[in-house]
Amino acid sequence: MGPATELSEKEEKVIENWLLTMARKGFPVHKQNLILSVKKIIEETGRETKYLLNKTPGRSWFEGFLKRHPNIRQKYAESVSKARAVVTQDRIESWFDEISSYLREENYERILNDSSRIFNGDEAGFSLCPKSGKVLGPAKNKEDFYVRVTSEKEQLTVMATFSADGKCFPPMIIFPYKRVPHAIAESVPENWGLGRSDSGWMTAEVFYEYISNHFLPYLKVEKIQKPVILFVDGHRSHLTKEVSQLCDENGIILISLFPNTTHIM
Repeated sequence: MGPATELSEKEEKVIENWLLTMARKGFPVHKQNLILSVKKIIEETGRETKYLLNKTPGRSWFEGFLKRHPNIRQKYAESVSKARAVVTQDRIESWFDEISSYLREENYERILNDSSRIFNGDEAGFSLCPKSGKVLGPAKNKEDFYVRVTSEKEQLTVMATFSADGKCFPPMIIFPYKRVPHAIAESVPENWGLGRSDSGWMTAEVFYEYISNHFLPYLKVEKIQKPVILFVDGHRSHLTKEVSQLCDENGIILISLFPNTTHIM
């Protein structure tokens, strides 16, 4: 009953499968990410929409989507305090069981026998103006000894990836610039990746660029058999529809480590 949906039944089925698969791999998708992914589909296909403002799905579309796909249910994400974030053996073993079950059902379990096809990628942030700390000087001088010349919030991010057999991928450095200065670009080793974002942090666009322009070419150069498994944390930049599709099409199984355990996993 009612008018036709903005997306076809086949397109919505693809989105449903994406949401369910991402949840199994440890990447539950937020409502906003779903809406942005649908908006991108509409924009890329160039279709006209009758009921969406600026081609962006609203509350009525979202509620209708959930009714059309009862296998998907919106839940509150658990807010984990320090007291409740205590890592237990049972919680980690449950994560291993769930991931093992997924890999077995998808016929990926054999990858675990080849350490050259298992990877872990993570970002590390470096402040460009760390706290100077206390210094010693004349008691009468009340002024600071250090002059800060950059924003205290300015930082860069390094994306590093390692394989289970001990190999290190060339890293990618993300700078907080609109355009990376030529002098900096020239100073970076040739096989390193360069990225930019307004904050210097990892974004969905930069992570897509990293997979497309750095991770995949390196797999090819090293002649690493695909599919491969790439473990990352559950940061929102890792779970967009575009990143998921890129990985699926190129034999990369993206799996999220268990939350609040990346420091030991």
